[in-house]
Amino acid sequence: MVTRWDGIEEFLAVVDQGSFTQAARHLGVSVAIVSRRIAQLEQRLGFRLLNRTTRSVELTGAGEEYLNGCRQAVASLQLAHAAGQGEKAVPQGHIKVAAIKGFAADVAAYLIP
Repeated sequence: MVTRWDGIEEFLAVVDQGSFTQAARHLGVSVAIVSRRIAQLEQRLGFRLLNRTTRSVELTGAGEEYLNGCRQAVASLQLAHAAGQGEKAVPQGHIKVAAIKGFAADVAAYLIP
């Protein structure tokens, strides 16, 4: 099943790494997979994102605009992920414990830093 997100990770990796080969290495996939996913993304979008030669890869004008939108989307996803992870964060703050003096001094004081 193809989603509207397919190919974006590969596109960002090619831009960040500067080549299809380095992007493939970074993602742990073949160059053919990276190339195919970006071609499919461009086909779905209806415009070219990258100008490719045997020696270089450059963003098109539309590719540059698309890149900015992708970066904003990724930043928003990272913020959403961080907010969700906040619920799993290590508890912080003060805890009040009621205990008899002997227990509090002898046992609890060593258990609660």
